[in-house]
Amino acid sequence: TYCVDLDRVWAVGCSNGGMFTFALAADSRSAPRLAGIAAVVGLPHNGFNLGPADPLHMLGVWGTRDHTCPPLSNTDDPDKSYDTAYNGWYYSTAANTTRTWARANDCSALRFDDDDSLAALGDDCVDVGTGCRRGDVRACVFGSIHVCNQTRQHAAVLDFLLPRRKPTTTSPDARRPRRPPSLLGLFVFSCGLLILLVSAAALCLFSRRRRKLRAAYAGVSHCELAHRGGSKPRRQTPEPTSPVSPKGKPRSRIPGGTAETYRALV
Repeated sequence: TYCVDLDRVWAVGCSNGGMFTFALAADSRSAPRLAGIAAVVGLPHNGFNLGPADPLHMLGVWGTRDHTCPPLSNTDDPDKSYDTAYNGWYYSTAANTTRTWARANDCSALRFDDDDSLAALGDDCVDVGTGCRRGDVRACVFGSIHVCNQTRQHAAVLDFLLPRRKPTTTSPDARRPRRPPSLLGLFVFSCGLLILLVSAAALCLFSRRRRKLRAAYAGVSHCELAHRGGSKPRRQTPEPTSPVSPKGKPRSRIPGGTAETYRALV
């Protein structure tokens, strides 16, 4: 086993992997498990710049000469860029993406409202806003193309990740580790399951025995059962109001037959 600090679990990706980190941050199932994301030459697609579903840190590393995932707008929409390397993909610009995250993280004094302010960085990294209460947002812009193997890119990622932990505004239950079941809990569960199985088997045997008795004594009168020494449940039948039947003959009070039947059985 390995000791893992659950407050320092990050999602880091390059290119398509960087796009995927934004999807993880926007998903309420995965966002609470992360401390933040670091996307290198990756941006969310246009229309999918959703921001974080939970308080998270965010780092974006982009190249101004990247034509595959352009961080600066090259369309009529200042918040949208177009992939000119493969001709077919639209992205949210770096300024639009960082602005969305800064607002979601309650940052003040936003620094990037357009591409000009972002491009003015040159080869540098800067925090997008100050006083962020739900996670820091930082942008790094280099004069590079669509590559992921530059030392300065790796250094920017490590400089951002190492000193930061999961923002404390999130619920602690979301990242609480699951404890393995204890031996006592397994023992109690096993005993309960065993009692349940024994009770079910006993109920099944009792029902089966009762059906056999009903089949064996079907059609046998109460008097005959009493003569055999057996027992049969009596039906609750109302007693006649008069000992004389409508035809004038004496009515027997012996259930299951007449007096002659009883004498014949005895």
